[in-house]
Amino acid sequence: MIPASFAKAGFVAPVKPKYRRLMIATEGPPNTGKSEFILSSAGPGIMVCLDRQGEAVLDNPDPPSWRNPDFVIKNVTIPLNLSTTKENYLEHWKALRETTYAALAIPEARTVGLDGDSDGFELQTLGEFGKLTQIPAIMRTGLNAARRLFVSRLYDSGKIIIATNKIKKVYADKIDPVTGTPVMYDGKPVREWDGTYERQGFSDHGYLWQVQLLHLYDEEKQQFGIRILEAKANMSLKGQELWGDDCNMQSLVQFIYPHYPLSDWGF
Repeated sequence: MIPASFAKAGFVAPVKPKYRRLMIATEGPPNTGKSEFILSSAGPGIMVCLDRQGEAVLDNPDPPSWRNPDFVIKNVTIPLNLSTTKENYLEHWKALRETTYAALAIPEARTVGLDGDSDGFELQTLGEFGKLTQIPAIMRTGLNAARRLFVSRLYDSGKIIIATNKIKKVYADKIDPVTGTPVMYDGKPVREWDGTYERQGFSDHGYLWQVQLLHLYDEEKQQFGIRILEAKANMSLKGQELWGDDCNMQSLVQFIYPHYPLSDWGF
């Protein structure tokens, strides 16, 4: 029981919600099942689609058995014209933000998916600066703070939130194996792909998302998979993979949270 002195100070026992919330950030190459993973979550669900692939997913003549039919998709337009002004980018970002907030405000919605969240952050950046590169870190302070507030709003909804992200190649200075110094060309270091990838968009995911996943596709077996990059509830699961019929939300939450029944998530 909460002591009376606690109650007077404003500290009261929290009301247990009907369902559990969960924040999942996923990433991966194209065509590795990121959008389909969202559609495997608990419904009713809403997928806010930024990368114009939502309809393509629905065109699949042989969808997986675990796809939840209780989802709607909202496509949000992102400017493709490079001559678009900063003000126009800002208006599109505001429209995306308000569409997302409207989805969060629907009590019946159990899951909200942001398909192409890395594109959303780029749109937010373009609305702030009108460009994506050569922005000093000190100037990004306000942008990063605004992004954290946006993610906090997602968390505060109490829903399952799944945000997909694109990945990009990581480049490093090419090193001369003889001298051990960077190879130069025209006065600048030569850059080359170091064989690794990193998530596009907002980089500060570690503090904000409970689960982070990498989407995979095995061409030989023709199977989709997910690799756990981080699971705050059980960090020993890092690197574990789920493939084929286990590559869906029900299997994931049972694997990470075996002590909670599926009904706690809305399944």
